[in-house]
Amino acid sequence: EVKGNPTESEADVAADRNDDDPLPAEKHHTIPMPAGDLAPKPTEAEEDVRADYIKDDVL
Repeated sequence: EVKGNPTESEADVAADRNDDDPLPAEKHHTIPMPAGDLAPKPTEAEEDVRADYIKDDVL
């Protein structure tokens, strides 16, 4: 849960971690992950949150 005024990315991460699922099962899709990776990769929303806090604009 994000307190205060979350960025859009933080709101996405909070929604990703929420147990309530707003999408019907047929709207879900699977994100393929390489078989050899032990640690899960961050979601796109989690990467966006990190990017929100980087001072140098990479673009």
